[in-house]
Amino acid sequence: MSKVDVNDLVGILKFLDENFLSEEQFSEICNLNVDEMESQKLIAQKVLVPGFNEMNHQTQEHLISSLREIIDRGMDCSLVFERVNTPFDFSSINHVGFVEIVYEEICRQR
Repeated sequence: MSKVDVNDLVGILKFLDENFLSEEQFSEICNLNVDEMESQKLIAQKVLVPGFNEMNHQTQEHLISSLREIIDRGMDCSLVFERVNTPFDFSSINHVGFVEIVYEEICRQR
C-alpha cells in the first residue's frame, strides 16, 4: 500500500469548495446542518460522489484506499478541512466520522 497522507482528502473535499461548487449544488446543500449525520450523507451524495465519479479509475482507487486508511487509523485530518473554503463550519464535527460517511457513500454508489 502506498503511503497515506491526510492531504489526500483534498482530492475529494475540493468538490465542496465554494469556488468549485456549481450554483445548483450550492443551493442544494447550503442550508444543511453539517452537524447532523443525515445532512453529511446528503452532502456526500449530492456533491462528493459525483465529484468522485469524475476522477479517473487510478485516482479513485487511491482515494478509496486513503479514506479507508484514514478511518482505520483514526488520523487527525482537521487541518485538511480548514484548507477548503466550504459553505460549512466543519470545526465542530467528528472529521473521521465525516470521512467514514464519504467513504461509505462512495462505496455504495460504485
